[in-house]
Amino acid sequence: MNYRLAQILSILFQPLLMPSFLYLLLWGFAAPSLPAWDSSSALLVLGLVFLTTCLIPVISLFALKVSGNLSGSFFMKDRKQRIVPFIFISLYYVLTAYLFTSRLFFVNELLIACISVVAALIVLLTLITFWWKISAHSMAMGGSIGLLLSLQSQQMMADMLWPVMGMVVLAGAVMTARLYLKAHEPAEVWVGFGVGLIFCFFGLQYLL
Repeated sequence: MNYRLAQILSILFQPLLMPSFLYLLLWGFAAPSLPAWDSSSALLVLGLVFLTTCLIPVISLFALKVSGNLSGSFFMKDRKQRIVPFIFISLYYVLTAYLFTSRLFFVNELLIACISVVAALIVLLTLITFWWKISAHSMAMGGSIGLLLSLQSQQMMADMLWPVMGMVVLAGAVMTARLYLKAHEPAEVWVGFGVGLIFCFFGLQYLL
């Protein structure tokens, strides 16, 4: 793996984009478990997911950087640099879970459970970051696989073989990229993946 490829993988599959990718997977492979939306309604929900879990948090990070409240680079290589941004991101994800649970009547139980588990995982990531620089990329990849496996185990998705296999390959590539860039130590990457996988698998089992 070369440096440019590692950077591209880290940017394209950074944690804030994973909820949107997961929604697209659900839309493509779990249609029977989702509401009978037309294309415009499904795109509206995708837009809401992207806005609340990616775009607004990213804009907030830029605002923190411009205001001088975010030190260092946006890659936040130092553990202490991550705490304030992660707190803000946690708040956005918790508010998103509340929005989906209480305010959007057309969002069904499956999507609500998924976004709630993801929000809880972000809160857990933030708490761990107070003491240890765990890999957010690895937690996101492990969490994504955990959600898909949990849905498959409950037979809520017809055929998840290819999505799960694809996510496993992608997780390996992203984790390798983080190690290649020396953004994390191996333990930070592997523990992040394991925590994300286990937490999301059993969290979704509990909610559904």
